[in-house]
Amino acid sequence: MAKVLFVDDEPEHIASAVRRIESYIRGVKVEQVASVAAALEKLSTEDYDLVITDLMFGADPDAGYEVLARAYALKRYTPVIVVTSHGKDVERGVRAMMEGAFDYIRRDQGGIDDVALLAQKVAIGLQYGSLHRGSTEEKIGANG
Repeated sequence: MAKVLFVDDEPEHIASAVRRIESYIRGVKVEQVASVAAALEKLSTEDYDLVITDLMFGADPDAGYEVLARAYALKRYTPVIVVTSHGKDVERGVRAMMEGAFDYIRRDQGGIDDVALLAQKVAIGLQYGSLHRGSTEEKIGANG
């Protein structure tokens, strides 16, 4: 079963998205946390196949970059999809991708409420992570 971590400080926004991901993609279990601190703890103690994180937490528009950085530092092959909802969405999404994000989704343009788009990004991210993880494990096995 694929494990996805969904990080957002507005759980009411993601509850329906979580149900949609789990119903549209067979074999996916989504865990939700509502803070950067909780996400960092989860990332330190558990393995995830994909992480979805909002960038803005409370008044801090950049807190989600910390989740991205930790996920990327711990396991580079774990895809991270960032959710943007701040005024400079494109710039923030591009910055996130330059810092290691797999993709981004804009909340203000349907984003996490667009079932097909969200499910597609999650499915592609899971496939990418699986392929990359397999490639990395083969290289380690060949050299180890």
